[in-house]
Amino acid sequence: MTGKTLLWDQTLFRRGELFEFDHIPEHFAHRDSQQRSLIFGVRPALHGMRPLNMLCVGPPGTGKTTAVKKAFEELGEHAPGVITAHVNCQASQTRYTIFSQIFQKLIGHAPPTSGVSFKKILDEIAKYLIQNEKILIVALDDINYLFHEKEADNVLYSLLRAHETHPGTKIGIIAILSDDSLSYVFDPKVGSIFLPEEILFPRYAWDEIKSILSDRAKLGFYPGVLSEDVLDVIVDYTSEAGDLRVGIDLLKRSALNAEARASTNISEDDVRLAYRKSRMLHLSRMIASLGSGE
Repeated sequence: MTGKTLLWDQTLFRRGELFEFDHIPEHFAHRDSQQRSLIFGVRPALHGMRPLNMLCVGPPGTGKTTAVKKAFEELGEHAPGVITAHVNCQASQTRYTIFSQIFQKLIGHAPPTSGVSFKKILDEIAKYLIQNEKILIVALDDINYLFHEKEADNVLYSLLRAHETHPGTKIGIIAILSDDSLSYVFDPKVGSIFLPEEILFPRYAWDEIKSILSDRAKLGFYPGVLSEDVLDVIVDYTSEAGDLRVGIDLLKRSALNAEARASTNISEDDVRLAYRKSRMLHLSRMIASLGSGE
C-alpha cells in the first residue's frame, strides 16, 4: 500500500475474516500432539466402533475449540458414517436445549418448541442414528457452563447411556473444559462410564504467540501495515493475558484505529488504545456473567 495517507475507499484488511474468533485457520500451528490425540480418539469411528470419549482441558484461548473443529473437518472428509455436532454450552445450558441442537444437526430442523418431551427428542436422535447406521460424536464446548445444577452430569449421563435405552446407538463425547482450577468432579455414575482420554492444552509460549499472530497478520493485512516492533507490543499484551483471542482482537482493533487516522500502518498508540478498549469490554463481560449467576 503506497503513501502515508489511506484513501477513503482503501482498507488495511486484505482478508478481514481472519480476525474473527470463529475463523478456523488452514494451518493450525503448535498443537500437533493434541491434534494427534484427537484423531487417535475418533479413529475407531472410521471402523464402525464407538470412539473414545475425550476431555480437552486448558485455559481460554489455547486452541481447544479449533483443534476439535479441525478434527471434525477431517472426519467430514474421510468418514461418511460419522456425524459430528459441536454444541456451545455457553449458549445452550440445559439438557433439553443441547439435545435440541443435536436433533437439529441430524434431522435438519429444530424440534417443535412446545409439547415435545426430552425423551421424545432422544428417541428421535437414536432412531435416526440406528436407521442410518451413523455414529455420532458430540463436542460439548465450554462444558464448565453446565456445572451448575449438575446439568453436566445429566447431559453426559443421557448421552453415555443412550446405547442401553436404545440398543445399537453409538455416541462419543468430546468435552471441552476452559477452567484452570479443575475442581469439578463428575458424579460417580457418570465418571465410571465417561472415562475420558485427557488432552491438555497449555498456554502458548511468547514465541508461539508471535508466530501465530505474525502468520495471521501476513495473510490478513496488506504488506507494510504491521511492523515487527508493533507486532511485538501486541504479542506482549497477548502473552500477559494468556489468551490468544486477545491478540487476534488486538490485530483487528489496532488496524481499525489506524484506518480511523487514515494511516497506512498500525502504530504502537493504535495498539495501546485498542488494548484499553479490549480490556474494558472483557471486564464488562465478566461483570455481566457474574450478574447472571454464571
